[in-house]
Amino acid sequence: MKKAALLFLFIAFSFCVLAGIRVIENPSYEVKNTGIFSVSKVVLSDTSTRLNVHLAFIPHWWILFEQEKIFLEDSETGTSFPIVGIEGAEFGTKLFMPESGDSSVVLIFPALDKTIKKVDLKSFSELSAGESIFGISLDSTATKEVSSTNELPENVSAWLNDELAKNKKKAPTDFNSPQFFDADTAHLVGYIKGYDVRLGFSTGIIYASNDITREDYPVVVQVYPDGRFEASFPMTIPQYTNLSINKRWIPFYIEPGQTLSMILDWDEFLIADRKRNIHYKIQDIQFQGPLAKINEDLAAYDFEQFDYKAFQKQVSTLAPGEFKEKQLASFIAAKQHVETYIGNNEISAQAGSILRNEVVLKSATRMLDFVSNRSYEARTDSSNEVLKIPVPISYYDFLKDIPMDDNSLLVTGEFSTFVNRFEYCNPLSSARPKRTFRSVKPKVTYYQYFQEVKIELTDEEKDLLKLLSKEDMTPEDIAEVKSKEDLLKSFSEKYKDELSAYASKYMVDNRVQKQDHWSASWHLKDSVLQSELGLKSSLVYEIAKIRSLNFTFKNLPKEEAATHWEYLKQGITKPYLLKTGAQLFEDAFPDEQKIAYALPEGVATEIFRKIVNPFKGKILFVDFWATTCGPCVAGIKRMKETREKYKDNPDFDFIFITDERGSPEASYNKFVEEQELKNCFRLSKDDYNYLRQLFKFNGIPRYVVIDEEGNVLNDDFPMHNFNMELSKILAQK
Repeated sequence: MKKAALLFLFIAFSFCVLAGIRVIENPSYEVKNTGIFSVSKVVLSDTSTRLNVHLAFIPHWWILFEQEKIFLEDSETGTSFPIVGIEGAEFGTKLFMPESGDSSVVLIFPALDKTIKKVDLKSFSELSAGESIFGISLDSTATKEVSSTNELPENVSAWLNDELAKNKKKAPTDFNSPQFFDADTAHLVGYIKGYDVRLGFSTGIIYASNDITREDYPVVVQVYPDGRFEASFPMTIPQYTNLSINKRWIPFYIEPGQTLSMILDWDEFLIADRKRNIHYKIQDIQFQGPLAKINEDLAAYDFEQFDYKAFQKQVSTLAPGEFKEKQLASFIAAKQHVETYIGNNEISAQAGSILRNEVVLKSATRMLDFVSNRSYEARTDSSNEVLKIPVPISYYDFLKDIPMDDNSLLVTGEFSTFVNRFEYCNPLSSARPKRTFRSVKPKVTYYQYFQEVKIELTDEEKDLLKLLSKEDMTPEDIAEVKSKEDLLKSFSEKYKDELSAYASKYMVDNRVQKQDHWSASWHLKDSVLQSELGLKSSLVYEIAKIRSLNFTFKNLPKEEAATHWEYLKQGITKPYLLKTGAQLFEDAFPDEQKIAYALPEGVATEIFRKIVNPFKGKILFVDFWATTCGPCVAGIKRMKETREKYKDNPDFDFIFITDERGSPEASYNKFVEEQELKNCFRLSKDDYNYLRQLFKFNGIPRYVVIDEEGNVLNDDFPMHNFNMELSKILAQK
């Protein structure tokens, strides 16, 4: 029997040799960007190349193979070989994974020249663009080198140590110390084991922000070809924030003036890719530096994932009291879970504080979201009796258990969401005084005033002023004013100074009423806070006041804004917040008129200049957008007629910038053609990240105006007021 088996193997081997067949079992490869596919066997013959591909994916999820998107490449020359057949699946038909999550297919390609040593398998799935395995060896004796988990190249280890030695601080911050508010630069450095430039990304993003001033400033993390990465960014307080690399979110804790080192492993990114149905937490992270212990403590704790669908169901099916009871029970369980973790481990004080506060604020945010979400549902489902049950003021008594004066609240990743929900919760947002403007009949009408100051008007402008000067306007008069909206806007801008002077001279009483409204709103909020919510003024409440200033300053003249700030700061006790409010006022009302500013030199500006330089001599309205962004698409559609109106205008033009991930190629091409868009640029995710950092935006659409010389006129342009703003810009020109 043994001799028969050996004879069979000898015959099979002889047949393979005679037929020119080579078989490579579990071939080595250099790098891959997919966790779903692996090549288990390569069979080379004179007539074909067969790749046995093992699939490991989520049970009952599907994979789609499209013939025109699957090919091999000679790793050395780039010569392409399109797929000619498939076994175990059909082209263009979804292959559903079995319960085990394992399956296999055979991909068939043309015969390869025997001189080819390595091949790349590319783009064989529609699940994600560009899924590839690079450097598949056709040498049966080759093996993939696997390094030790803790092993780092000497030059990388030396670089990380050098960067950590530059640390300005030697110890973590005490959250209760006076140095808690300490503006400085933070530095993140690290290394991705197994990184290769062929993976298709060379940047990451840190979502840095200042929750006190509502500022976002995404920071590019530069990934070098050898796998090292780094970023520096401004901070005002310690923060538990996030790094995003290749679609994976990695939370980390960092402080102003500190350097943190983070070592990641690419193999875990592949595991996360395979487990796309869950929020996979990257766990294999090595931290170094003074903040390493805090980060290790935070990384070792797993929060329960929020079930948004279940929450939405509760919004429309539970009365406020029922929901509150369930949520408080969940909060107690989550709190006990954290305390058990802290009690069973030697956790740093900072990590313990962050974990406790994350639980508190997550629960509070759910409570506040429940009320706001049910208000929205009630508008769309008027027949739901549950949504008609009022929310009693006692519902909000959970706010009393939150340490609103504790600096550590600001450190948590949840604080940004919580403070937003708190400042707009129903009791506070409803505290608005009625606008009781006194009906004051000016002694002089608009038309009489313009005659008085001897301003020459066109006949069209005279008719408009006579209409606006009528003492008792009929419905027909009002309709006529509405029909002259464009003329009214252009007139208001053209004679802005004259109209302001008229208002100051003849309509002072009304203007004072408007100014008083802002201060009166906060007076009412103060009352509601104490008498209805049973809370006292606190750090969080004072931050809410500071967060209101930018909007308020935009709606008041300088003198009235100054008066309002004088009133508001009487209720602010924190020195840092007073300093911040004063700076916001100074920024809103600079001593000199804002002029166009030049972009800073660097990679981001070079990317942007390549786009805008061909248009020098024109004012440019730059639209950052994506086909996957609803407001972006709606804005472009709304402006189609305007673009056509100003087509080939010698003074200005429109430019559209998106990225490959936000605007998939097929939908991008279709939309661009449909909207007749010109000057469109679809950038790599890396280049787009740099532009997000350059213009400091996370959300889109974002509009930027560039002058004739390539300088920035406005980095947050109100496109909805395009026609009115255009006249201002052209007048300046």
